[in-house]
Amino acid sequence: MDILSSKVVMGVAAALIGLVGAVSYNWASWTTETLIAVDKRTEVMAVQMQAIKLELERLYAANR
Repeated sequence: MDILSSKVVMGVAAALIGLVGAVSYNWASWTTETLIAVDKRTEVMAVQMQAIKLELERLYAANR
């Protein structure tokens, strides 16, 4: 009976470790993808803001 219970405990422990690993991997993957997407959107906004700034500077200089 002792050998069977230790195998059950080891099986449950392995399953829990596998579950924690899978959840951690999925969370890390989702976090990385989200941060990359946010970084890309931030870069696009920065480029657009720079273009708007340059256009406003040009218009301001032309109307002085």
